[in-house]
Amino acid sequence: MKYSKKQSPRMFSRIAKRYDSINKWMSLGLHKGWKKRLVSEMKEGEGLHVLDLATGTGDIAELVSKRSNVTSVIGVDPSKGMLEVARSRNVSKNVRYEIGDAQHLDYDDQSFDRILMSFGIRNVPNTEKALKEIKRILKPGGEALIMEFSLPSNFIVRFFYLNVYLLFIGSLYGLLFARDVKAYLYLRNTIRDFPSGHAFEELLRSAGFVDVKSQTLLFGGVTIYTANNKMLLLSHD
Repeated sequence: MKYSKKQSPRMFSRIAKRYDSINKWMSLGLHKGWKKRLVSEMKEGEGLHVLDLATGTGDIAELVSKRSNVTSVIGVDPSKGMLEVARSRNVSKNVRYEIGDAQHLDYDDQSFDRILMSFGIRNVPNTEKALKEIKRILKPGGEALIMEFSLPSNFIVRFFYLNVYLLFIGSLYGLLFARDVKAYLYLRNTIRDFPSGHAFEELLRSAGFVDVKSQTLLFGGVTIYTANNKMLLLSHD
């Protein structure tokens, strides 16, 4: 698989060991709360098989694995460096980590009850293809939960977010903590260009999802999207 400049597993591998520290500083410590909120939005169910796409260092996979109604969790990421960190830090027996590409998932149709993806969908070169893959491997009645950066609707807040916080502070943190300014200029550019909000809701519907909903955090700077796979209709002939 060839990755475009939009997504580079090598770039993430370079910053893998510093990734969690960088996120802590960049989000002012809020990112853990956002991820707990994402996991809390999962619908109830028993014996759930869950896939965590763009798992990174595995923090969401580990959170999900602690729920009593979850049987197994697979964390998938295209970056070998990220997965090495995930495996070294996390010890839950019902979690395993695998390398993979969200556009070409090596799982059978209808394999998972829940699929989560946190701050990863904007990095995929072909968003529509990834969403169709997620739907393909999701069981009928299953749920996709996607959390991603988004653009605040308020013009003043959006201007500050893009042109002060992400551009200047992001570059500074990239230099000091990741030693890679380009990685955090990249962050700003992908957030700016990603079709967030109603535009992303429409992409989910176009991929075949139903009951698409969204809720915003951080004054609209982060959005959680939930979407369901259609239930199979049984024939009563």
